[in-house]
Amino acid sequence: MALDNIIFEVFSRLPVKAIFRFKAISKSCSSLPSEAFFMMQQSLQLQFMDDDGFFIQPESCSSNVELHALSEKNTIKGNKNGKKQSSDFGVPDNSLQFLKEKARILSSSNGLIVCLNREEEDMDLFLCNPATQNWFLLPNSPESNGFKNSSYMMGAHVVFNNQIKFPDDYRVIAVESVNEEWPSHTTCSIYSAKDQAWKEMGRFYTGNRDMRWDMPVYNDGVVYLISDSFPYLHRESPFYKPYIVAYDMEKGISRFLRLPREGKRGSDDPSCDMRIFRWGKLGESSPASSSLCVIRLRRSVFMGWVLQDYDDRAWTRVLKVHVRAMRLVDPNPIICGFTVMNGNLLVFATEERVYQCRLALGAPTDPNGSYGEHLVQVEEICRHGLGSSRKLKLNAYASTLRPCGSGETPYPSN
Repeated sequence: MALDNIIFEVFSRLPVKAIFRFKAISKSCSSLPSEAFFMMQQSLQLQFMDDDGFFIQPESCSSNVELHALSEKNTIKGNKNGKKQSSDFGVPDNSLQFLKEKARILSSSNGLIVCLNREEEDMDLFLCNPATQNWFLLPNSPESNGFKNSSYMMGAHVVFNNQIKFPDDYRVIAVESVNEEWPSHTTCSIYSAKDQAWKEMGRFYTGNRDMRWDMPVYNDGVVYLISDSFPYLHRESPFYKPYIVAYDMEKGISRFLRLPREGKRGSDDPSCDMRIFRWGKLGESSPASSSLCVIRLRRSVFMGWVLQDYDDRAWTRVLKVHVRAMRLVDPNPIICGFTVMNGNLLVFATEERVYQCRLALGAPTDPNGSYGEHLVQVEEICRHGLGSSRKLKLNAYASTLRPCGSGETPYPSN
């Protein structure tokens, strides 16, 4: 009995691939992946561990989706492209094919992926677990009219509440433009797996700029959105410079946050691409470890800041480096997409490769750098096969056995 307890504890800390690999050890091991209590423990254990992989997909509605490991050590020997196969995450190839045919991936958390169904006219949302090949089609939200707006006008997050009975312990937070033609207001809705229903959490004013709805950040009950920065407004407009809107879902209160002064400088350049991400890991509670970060790419220069004081809107710079100074393998690198994974890992893609760079508060700068660059260590992760698409979307991923709720069903057969 003691041995079974040890096996249970060890297996619950493993990713799906390893669990399936060791099923043949004993009869008790073979039954673990289908036991509800084990699925719960395994998903809870991995909930506070780093994601070890990521999906990469063109931002346009394309059928191309790839799954890679974050660590280059996990690439397959003999694979000339240096790419880890989806099956090596415990994700069957036909599951990846399902995503290619149906999904535009919005976000991922603890093994569950929130997707827009590209095959449906109303672009319904669904959850799926690529490792278990199960999915759940979310009901339409009355407020969103079936999520009929384009995928660029909405974003979604999955959050978990361990006080609710597993597997219906998740909520899906969706933000969407109220008016597609001139979107100055945003609606925030929550789907509760426990109640099997959507609830509108309020509508809030987002100013005269278009918001980047496809990259909302959720942190401690607050949803953050960043505006675009393209110079289509008059310079005298109070909304000429980009900004962040923070919406407290419980209080129903929104506020505008100023971006770092250095970040706003030159933001009207057409090459400027500013994005927001969560800083810090789940389970960390100090203000410095769980906050918001801004990453800006302008004229091939990466810059990044962390919000250290929400009330005083105090930002600390953590990154400034020219792409040329990163000494990438690409001879003439063009950045096609970037994100922050696991709280402080900048992951970015060029036309051929994907790289990673660890960020840190108090990072030293290079006194000899012409841009005052931070001293950063960049590592190549892998090559990708998406070609010269200028816009790529990257989503972190960890394989777990977590169900999509009590109403999940297997993938539909072709």
